[in-house]
Amino acid sequence: MKKIISILMAILCLVSASICTTSCFAEEKEVKSTSSESQYLQTRRYNVGSTIGTWIGDEGGPIIKIKPNSVIKSKKDKYGDTIYYAAKKGTYIANVYDEGKCIGKVKIIVGDFKTVLKSNSKKLNLSYNKYVSFNNSEYYTKYQSYKKLSTMISFPKKGAKYSIKTTGKSILKIANNEIYTVGVGTSTYTLYQKIGNNKATKVGDFTATVKNVNIKTATAVKLNNVNNDFDYYSVDDIEDLSVNEKYNFTNRVIKEKLTSKNCGVYVSPKNYKVTYTVKNSKVATVSKSGVVTGKKKGVTKLTFKITFADKSVYTNSVNVLVI
Repeated sequence: MKKIISILMAILCLVSASICTTSCFAEEKEVKSTSSESQYLQTRRYNVGSTIGTWIGDEGGPIIKIKPNSVIKSKKDKYGDTIYYAAKKGTYIANVYDEGKCIGKVKIIVGDFKTVLKSNSKKLNLSYNKYVSFNNSEYYTKYQSYKKLSTMISFPKKGAKYSIKTTGKSILKIANNEIYTVGVGTSTYTLYQKIGNNKATKVGDFTATVKNVNIKTATAVKLNNVNNDFDYYSVDDIEDLSVNEKYNFTNRVIKEKLTSKNCGVYVSPKNYKVTYTVKNSKVATVSKSGVVTGKKKGVTKLTFKITFADKSVYTNSVNVLVI
């Protein structure tokens, strides 16, 4: 059996517009009660239009049971699941259940709260490479080339649009609810919010430091023979290759890891070149295009070398077993 395990993850395409809307934000502010006299496990505050989270902590823990009314209403999302949203100003008291048992109450306040920049978003450390797109999914978070606005601000306004300005070097842009990198360096930015025809107002200032990451470093986790708690990133050996059987290593490994639109790091085919060598050509051969052919029973080593557009070079090897 030939085993090549590839990790496929969603690519987020970068675009160049400078303003984005936030009506899809599901942002909330939670204040946990610390007083022994408090009758609530939490007090939560939302702006009108925000999605109401129903987990007390991590998903799978205690859950808030909501019965829709005029303050909090429900609707179906695109997957058919029920979601709850803040419909109008007011207060809502909900019961909290853990394993079927009511363990307390949560107070939900829907109001008109000022949009603010979160304290942990006032200093951003991001990455950039002009040849590479990082998607930073749950499987691949080592290098971040963008930051979602929903993680940076509390109390976004329904229908608001956001923009950023700097008097320093332009290293960031904003589009589609994301701030993303377009260069390297350190600059201080001001985030602005605009609602309708009203004048844009300042949300807050933040400093971004962007460092260049070469393609070899960015893609190594997807090409090394390693694994983590989620799944395998490894490029595995070619096993059970029959005599005269062909195996396209370029299509089934390299393109899956580097150029698939579902990978965590996307590298355009024009931005890399692969060369191949086989240690024992009597056991197997490899063409310039990466097609491996079994010749006789035995084991040999296939080495591949990737030269990227930014001059960084990645080299690795796999075993080839011919039966």
